[in-house]
Amino acid sequence: MEEYKYIEEDYIDAKTLEQLNNVLVQHDFSPDEIQSKVAFNRVFSYLVKLTKEAPDYIPVYEYLFPMFNRFVMDEELEEMENGLLQQYIAACDRVAERDNVLSKNVPWAYMENRPLMRGLNYKALELWREGNFEQAHNLFDAIYRCNEDDNIGARYPRKATAEKMTLEDFENRFVKKTSFGEVYEPEIFDWFDQSH
Repeated sequence: MEEYKYIEEDYIDAKTLEQLNNVLVQHDFSPDEIQSKVAFNRVFSYLVKLTKEAPDYIPVYEYLFPMFNRFVMDEELEEMENGLLQQYIAACDRVAERDNVLSKNVPWAYMENRPLMRGLNYKALELWREGNFEQAHNLFDAIYRCNEDDNIGARYPRKATAEKMTLEDFENRFVKKTSFGEVYEPEIFDWFDQSH
């Protein structure tokens, strides 16, 4: 199977990429942690602008989304965040189609591949949340086949959507919220081992 690597320079011109990297270096590649309100807002606006100039440069979305946690959210900001999320998913779709990604081996070891695969996984989760089991299953299955080490964790949703289990039922049954984040309940392993 042919190996794939997302090549950033295919989706953003060299000068803009250099400028972006200069901005990110100034803030240790963590724009969501910028302390100065003025600098934070300036970088946020710059990144939003970049999503319009280079819409298929996928890493920019992953820098932006954590920044929303710093805002007191209102209707306008929620609309903006949702719009950017839809742009992110659409960008991942375009890249996946253009590069025929879902028929290739997509190594998780290449950091450049991760934002793309997370975006495709997010699309599959949205389809699942909406009850589109077949489409969600097909996408989870394709994501899994791209990386059978399953770094992104598609195997469980892949089985659940094949069984037409709702996302809500899956989370209630198998996902536990802890102070460290979400973890799987041990029961998921027995369930998964039963004819997957």
